[in-house]
Amino acid sequence: NGLASNLGNIGLVFSNMGERKKAIEYYNEALEINRKIGNKDKASINIANIGSVYKEIGDFEKAIEYYNEALKISESIDALPIVAGVLSHIGNLYYGLDQYPEAIHNLNASIRLIEKLRQTASGNIRRDYLAKMILSYEYLISAYFRNDDIPNLIGIIEQSRAKYFAEQLIRTDSMKHVSNIAQIQSSLSDDQAIIIYANTSWANTIELVITNDTIVGVEVPISSTMSSLYPNNEDANLRLAVTSYRNSINCCNQTENAKELRREFFDYLIAPIEPYIKNKTDLIIIPDGYLGFLPFETFIDKDNQYLIETYNISYVQSISIRDIIKNRKSNKRVGTLLAIGGAVYNSQTYYIDIVENEKMLAYVQKMASDSISTRGSLRESYASLGFDKWANLPGALNEINNISEIILKTDKITGHDATESKIKELSSNGELLKYDIIHFATHGVVVADLPQLTA
Repeated sequence: NGLASNLGNIGLVFSNMGERKKAIEYYNEALEINRKIGNKDKASINIANIGSVYKEIGDFEKAIEYYNEALKISESIDALPIVAGVLSHIGNLYYGLDQYPEAIHNLNASIRLIEKLRQTASGNIRRDYLAKMILSYEYLISAYFRNDDIPNLIGIIEQSRAKYFAEQLIRTDSMKHVSNIAQIQSSLSDDQAIIIYANTSWANTIELVITNDTIVGVEVPISSTMSSLYPNNEDANLRLAVTSYRNSINCCNQTENAKELRREFFDYLIAPIEPYIKNKTDLIIIPDGYLGFLPFETFIDKDNQYLIETYNISYVQSISIRDIIKNRKSNKRVGTLLAIGGAVYNSQTYYIDIVENEKMLAYVQKMASDSISTRGSLRESYASLGFDKWANLPGALNEINNISEIILKTDKITGHDATESKIKELSSNGELLKYDIIHFATHGVVVADLPQLTA
C-alpha cells in the first residue's frame, strides 16, 4: 500500500512538472501493485490519473478510454465519490470534443451523484461537495446552450444558483418546485424582461433574455472588453474591471475614464441583447459572479444616457427565489422592532498603510481571517482598507425615530449604546429572540475582494 501510494504521488509530481511520459510510468507501476493486492479503489484512481495525463496532452479519445475503465472499477465497488469525479471528467472531455449530448449525460450523472452524497453530509463536507459541483454546472450550462436546449439550460442555472440559497429561505433540504418556461413567461407583463447572466468566469459569457413571448440567448466574448479597457494588460479579467468600476464611482464619477467604463460594460452586458428588450420598461436582472457587485443603472448607452433613464431595474438571485418572494405570505401581525441607529463613530488614532497591491491585500485577508476565526477585532483590517474614518449619521437617529412612530412596539438603541458589543450581549442572553424585526440605521461597506468584511 505504502509503495503504491508513493509511486502514485511521484507520478503526480511529474505530471505537475509537465513530465507526462514519466508520470504515466509511475502511475502504471502504482497500478500494477494495487491490482496485485486487490486494492480496487486505488487502482481506479491510478487509471483515472493516467486518463488525466492524456487529457493534458490533448488526446481526449484516449483519456476517455482510461476514464471509462476507472468508472467501471469504481462502480463495481460502489466508490461513489470516485464515480462522481470520473463522470465529471468524462463530461468535460466530451464537451471538448463538441459532443454535447454525451457531455450533458455524464455531467448530469456526476451532479446527481454528488448531490446524493451532499444530502448525507453536513457542515464543511456538505459545502465541499457543493464546491466540487460548480465547474460541472458551468460545463453543463455551456453544453446545454451549445446544444440549443434553452429550457434545460435555464433549469440547470436554477439548480446551480437557487437551490441552496432557497434552503435558507424556506428551511428545507431541497427545492419543492422550480417553475418551467411557460410558468416563467406567464408571470411576466408586456413591459417586463428577465435577463440572466451565466459563466462570467469563462471566455464567453452567456446572456439570456426571457419575456412573456420570447426566449433568446447569446454568447458574448469578454476579450474585446478587456483589451479595450486594459490594452497593455494580458492578465486583466472581469474581477479587475468590476473593481475598477466600483472605485470609479467612489472617487472619480465624472471623469472620462469612469464614463468609458460605463460604456464598455453597456457594450458587454446590454448591447448584445438590446434588440430583445427595446420595447420593455422593467428589467429583472439575475447577475452571475462578480456582476453581482455592479450597479447596472449606471451603465451609459450609445446616446450617453444612463440605463436607469431608460429602464426600471431590479435584481434577484434566481427565478426560483423571485417566485418564493412573490408567493411568500406576509404575517399581517405587526411585530416588535429593535431599531439601532444614531451611533457615535470614532476614527482610528493610529496610522496604517492603505492597501495598494495584491500582496498587501493577501496580508489583510489573512489578518481578517485570523480575527474572524478567533472572534477578535476587525478594526485593523478595516483601517488597512481605508475604512478608518466614519462620519456621524444624524439622519440615522431621525430614521429610527420616524420608524418608531409607525411601529409602536419599538425598542431603540442609540448613541454610545449602539455598539457591536451591545448587540452581541443581547444575542448571547437571548433578548434578540423577542424581536420580529431588527433594523440597523448605520454605515454599510461592501468589500468585493474580501466579502467576509462586507458589513
